[in-house]
Amino acid sequence: MTNKSNSFIENKTQLIQYFKDGIKKDTDLRIGVEHEKFLFNKKDLKRIDHKKIKKVFEHLQNNGWELQYEKDKVIGLKRDNQKITTEPGFQYELSGAPLKNIHLVCSENSSHFNELKEVFSSASITTSSIAYDPFNKLIEIPKSPKERYKIMTSEMPKGGILSLDMMYKTAGIQINYDYTSEEDFEKKFKIGNYLAPLTIALFANSPFSENKLSGFLSYRGKVWQETNRGGIMPITFEKLNFEKYIDYTINYPILFLKKKGKYFSPNGQTFKDFLDGSLNFLKGEKPSIEDFENHLGTIFTEIRLKQVIEFMDL
Repeated sequence: MTNKSNSFIENKTQLIQYFKDGIKKDTDLRIGVEHEKFLFNKKDLKRIDHKKIKKVFEHLQNNGWELQYEKDKVIGLKRDNQKITTEPGFQYELSGAPLKNIHLVCSENSSHFNELKEVFSSASITTSSIAYDPFNKLIEIPKSPKERYKIMTSEMPKGGILSLDMMYKTAGIQINYDYTSEEDFEKKFKIGNYLAPLTIALFANSPFSENKLSGFLSYRGKVWQETNRGGIMPITFEKLNFEKYIDYTINYPILFLKKKGKYFSPNGQTFKDFLDGSLNFLKGEKPSIEDFENHLGTIFTEIRLKQVIEFMDL
């Protein structure tokens, strides 16, 4: 695996190697699922706030989960290869372990939901497998204390009018697949993008917005079409390899940057500017592989690449 220390990226070869390091043998292929849920107060169907999600986390500690912090704020849980985090509006996310097949993934998710049932009962919380919050207005939704979400809340609407709806009012399933070669990446990336609109249509379950019919069977789909840095990458329809993916993604503006525990908003400068050492607030400093990986995670297209291929279309 690539060393994600603070050593600087000197050339594109290191970025290509990052993706090559993600290549797996056929015998080592795994599937990982990240499953988001809305959590509502049972009494009034308002979204739960930081105080209540903290109580949920404290209950789960009894099952061997360990609290995770950002500075002095509880932001998630960890147990073995599983993580629990929250999205900007406290959507609850289970990031499952890499597993050999979809049956094990289903078992993992069912087992965790059984864990949650007791917690929900004691905390008077309910949930629903729905992709867009049908009840609450954007202004009513509590906001996560994570610092990067504060920057995103400011920056995201500049490139998509429904970006804040995406951040605070959608929940979904992300499926992560391994790849066995550069050619296998291209095939899976293209197939995933071709199937994304069909998948959205087949599993459409979000026709409501603020207690009214929205006019869409999947209003979540509509929201993601109007989200900054979203949609289907145009390079999907071209001959594709790791280098072309890199060339495309480094021209996205940096959404936020974390250095020495502090978050920065680069004000429209791209990751390519960072590679060139021309970020105006870092005095010529170049990025690390960790910086590159964080940047890849701020691209919200239907399919994206890290050291796994992430399908974000449910």
